[in-house]
Amino acid sequence: MIGSEDIKSVIGSLKNDGHTVTIADIAFLALSDTLADKDAIRSLIYTNKKSAGAKAMDALADILKPYGIGDKENITKDENREELIKLLKDIDNSGMDAKDAIKLKADIRLKLQTKFEIEDSEKQRRIIVVPKKHDLICKFTNRECSAMPSKEACMTYYNLVEA
Repeated sequence: MIGSEDIKSVIGSLKNDGHTVTIADIAFLALSDTLADKDAIRSLIYTNKKSAGAKAMDALADILKPYGIGDKENITKDENREELIKLLKDIDNSGMDAKDAIKLKADIRLKLQTKFEIEDSEKQRRIIVVPKKHDLICKFTNRECSAMPSKEACMTYYNLVEA
């Protein structure tokens, strides 16, 4: 994680190297790791601003790697899922034997189902409504009741005497 002091030191060190970068450039690289649509990120961050040049962005990416920003060695769960789906589509065009292709497709679909919890749109979640066992707790006997008995009924049933 990168803090505000780290951001200031990164911008300062790049300024000493002759590159002009802003906090928006750092935010762009940080969001690029999490969001796939670079154009959406660019329109979000650079609405009225100009981004740094390509050399400055490369230098910035190198400096931010120790902070975990721009480090593409770590593959995210979404990237894994997308690659498996892409691989599933490419199996048909690969020219494999039909038997091997079917087995590989089944394995990939099983991994997608179990590891990434992809549900079919046809499946619907069933909601089971369980009625409450008792409606309330009696203020006279402090027991669960389905219906509030009268005070007299409680007194006679539990042999209570009024104080």
